[in-house]
Amino acid sequence: MIKNYLTIALRTLKKYKGYAAINIFGLAIGLASAILIMLYVQDELSYDQHHENLEQIYRITSHGRFQSDDMNYAVTGNPVGPAMKMEFPGVKEYVRLQSLDRSEFRIGDQKFIEKEVLFADSSIFDVFTIPLIKGNKETALASPDKVVLTETTAERYFGYEDPIGKTITWSNRDKKLEVSGVVKDCPETSHFQYDMLVSYISSRQSNHSLWLSHAVHTYLFLQDGLSPEKLKSQFPDLLKKYIGPEVERFFGSSLEEFRKSGNSWGYKLQPLEDIYLHSDLDMEIGETGNMKDVYFFSIIAIFLIFIAVINFMNLSTAKSANRAKEVGVRKVTGSLRKQLISQFLMEAFVITIIALLVATVFVELSLPLFNNFTNKNLAIQYFQEPGFFLFLLGLGVFVGLLAGSYPAFYLSAYKPITVLKGKLGTGAKNSRLRSILVTFQFIITIVLFISTFIVNRQMQYIKNKDLGFQKDHVMLINQVNALGDNKDAFMQELLKNPQVETASYSRGVPGEIKESTAFYPEGVSSKESMMVNITATDSYFDETYNIEMDEGQFFSDKYSSDSMGVVINEAAQKKLGYESPLGKRLYLVQGDGEDIELRVLGVMKNFNYESLHHIIEPLVLYFLDGRFSRMSVKISPENVDETIDFIKSRWGEFVQANPFNYSFLEKDWDAKYQKEQRVGVVFKSFSIIAILIACLGLLGLASFMAEQRMKEIGVRKVFGASVASIIRLLSREIVVLIIISTLVSWPIAYYFMNNWLNDFAFRVDLNLLVFIVSSLIAFLVAFFIVGYRAYKTATTNPAYSLRDE
Repeated sequence: MIKNYLTIALRTLKKYKGYAAINIFGLAIGLASAILIMLYVQDELSYDQHHENLEQIYRITSHGRFQSDDMNYAVTGNPVGPAMKMEFPGVKEYVRLQSLDRSEFRIGDQKFIEKEVLFADSSIFDVFTIPLIKGNKETALASPDKVVLTETTAERYFGYEDPIGKTITWSNRDKKLEVSGVVKDCPETSHFQYDMLVSYISSRQSNHSLWLSHAVHTYLFLQDGLSPEKLKSQFPDLLKKYIGPEVERFFGSSLEEFRKSGNSWGYKLQPLEDIYLHSDLDMEIGETGNMKDVYFFSIIAIFLIFIAVINFMNLSTAKSANRAKEVGVRKVTGSLRKQLISQFLMEAFVITIIALLVATVFVELSLPLFNNFTNKNLAIQYFQEPGFFLFLLGLGVFVGLLAGSYPAFYLSAYKPITVLKGKLGTGAKNSRLRSILVTFQFIITIVLFISTFIVNRQMQYIKNKDLGFQKDHVMLINQVNALGDNKDAFMQELLKNPQVETASYSRGVPGEIKESTAFYPEGVSSKESMMVNITATDSYFDETYNIEMDEGQFFSDKYSSDSMGVVINEAAQKKLGYESPLGKRLYLVQGDGEDIELRVLGVMKNFNYESLHHIIEPLVLYFLDGRFSRMSVKISPENVDETIDFIKSRWGEFVQANPFNYSFLEKDWDAKYQKEQRVGVVFKSFSIIAILIACLGLLGLASFMAEQRMKEIGVRKVFGASVASIIRLLSREIVVLIIISTLVSWPIAYYFMNNWLNDFAFRVDLNLLVFIVSSLIAFLVAFFIVGYRAYKTATTNPAYSLRDE
């Protein structure tokens, strides 16, 4: 019986090649899109799942409130982990991780640049699942100047030789590290990445004892069965014991007084499995995802499958007039309804299986491009991952049943006498259902159109917004502290080149100002001090970045007194309560000594020194005191490559040990919006796919309406109806459906896009014009499709449709 159903199904597909091709193509596009999205979602959900003790690992996060400012950090002070293990018996182990900037390592004359280097406690192998291939996990990171390499890194450095016991020179820190172990490569689905693990005891941070700081990522490994809530209930005593003395030392008040004044400081436990998708904290150890994106993309995948299935239903029932007599003859000759249902379901399964095979080809062809803009390395493991193979099989069965059920029950319900007399009716109920399905398609399409426009507008706004400083053609040279006393000579050498306009040394640059400390203005006590972002600059910083002064002056080399001065921004002026700030005193809280008195030299106009996700926070610049790490060089846009070569050659003359490590601020700044740019590409891509699939659905509905009203149109033409009037007749329903789709889609799009834009402190408005244009595009596309089908029907010779009457 099944063989017979399959034979008839293949014959039917061959007979109706055009509709079969449209059905297969529409389903294949929808399935391919859904598979790509589900690969992405599966990868996002798999982060950190490879750790065997996943449910027992928690990260300690720092949270505080100071002078009405909230502080939420993914990091803690250095002593927090060891103290918690000592104070709480339920903590089996802790591990601290500290990520490092790009570093250079050498073996002989060979140089290697590493971007993923972590300082780590030796307990990292007890807490996380990091398989050690060579070495002893107890001793690998237990002593200073030890390094553990991943397999790939070890092979790059030493080929196939045994690396254990060999040394690597760390150029940036003038150290020699002994290789003490080799581990498997870090999985891409880990929220922290590493190519090298350096013993934490080698870090300068390992000797710091300050709790009120944010320096390292600290993880706890809890005893099995220990409730994190029970552990958190013991935190108040810990804070009283360790935080209390520091609050008194720095702010001159007890912990209770500190809290009564509206301030706070404390810790939370964040489950390891929540870090990647559910964390929205400052100073993360690596790039994080967003659970909103996972939900949203999953919904898009489901919608794409459903609109592809809707097309199948509409296109199948559109041919109902052609299949009606076939059904009538089969019933007259003894076919039962359940046999007809089985036959139509078999046809649906055949189309679905073919579509699934075509979809996998589409997926394989598009995966490289998809991986490129999602920054992933996704691949389909057909046989290595049985779960995914079963998912594809299940998807095919589900789509086949869903797509084939309605046409099967609809077509098999025809009465043989009625259809053999040529009196097939449409049925209001069935027509209404088809209209609802097409409306649903266009609701999704318009929502995606609106979302695409708004995301693109926001990205253009980010790109073109005046940030209050110049970021174009500014080269950032890293680790310039290696210049030492030669920094002034190096700058003068660069300025000899006419392509170098200005240069400046600083500790931070726009986009990377991460330091903060406590200040209080004259006239108030240290108990009312407030946390303010700070960085140190020389006297050329304002010129290099074209920062405008609101009043007063920037630092100057002419006045030695400027070394005890500060320049603040307008936000800091407002927060500190200065009406006329020039010459006013500002005190830097020391805690363990007399507070430092500084004088306000000038006020800068506010500029976006952080990404547009953040409001402009108060900022204090103080004069560079010899500690510097970055050099900003503004260069001419002409002959950029030659200028880079010139600067690189001069660097080599002054610094032999450290590599020339640079970037351009404009690219670094754009990288802050990579996630949003990827979302924009996804919206744009799937909007095109959605409208393509929706067009196929419209074609089905228009064909159905045309075929069902063929005789009516023939009669109208006989009585003199014009082609234009018939087109209007057939297009009227589509216009109504687009209006309904618009009314439903606008609130949905507004909700989702307003929620997405809330992540930006600086954002575009939800302009009504975007909503109107999106609906208008959908309408024009729909009208073109339906109008074409209506025109074809209206120009058909009425003798063809009335020949049986």
